[in-house]
Amino acid sequence: MIPLENYLFLSSVLFVLGLIGVIVRRSVIVVILCIELMMNGANLAFVSYGHFLNSMDGQLIVFFVKQ
Repeated sequence: MIPLENYLFLSSVLFVLGLIGVIVRRSVIVVILCIELMMNGANLAFVSYGHFLNSMDGQLIVFFVKQ
């Protein structure tokens, strides 16, 4: 089983890459894609915490964020 820290590290890397893209880029489309990357990082953190805590709350939050 993969430890929780690996999922959270990947989540933080995705979020930081998206944040750097929002700060550096000027194109509106690229900025929107970078914001989507940041949201995917946050969603991965929600799902990983939900999985390791045996709770469906993380998946429920992701479901409403993606709508």
